[in-house]
Amino acid sequence: MSGNSKGEPNAKGPSDFDRFSDFVRRLMAVPHSEVKAAMEAHKKNRVASVSRDSGASSRER
Repeated sequence: MSGNSKGEPNAKGPSDFDRFSDFVRRLMAVPHSEVKAAMEAHKKNRVASVSRDSGASSRER
């Protein structure tokens, strides 16, 4: 290891810890309602495509 696990900057740019911390900070900034709405929309689209593909022709493949 490079010994740079505490977020110390190096010549190559931000450390893995810095990138992870930035990702978590941005992730936690997303409101729960926005995440839930996106998940519900994805679920609705998935259910629609599964029921559309569940006919006899899909079983014959």
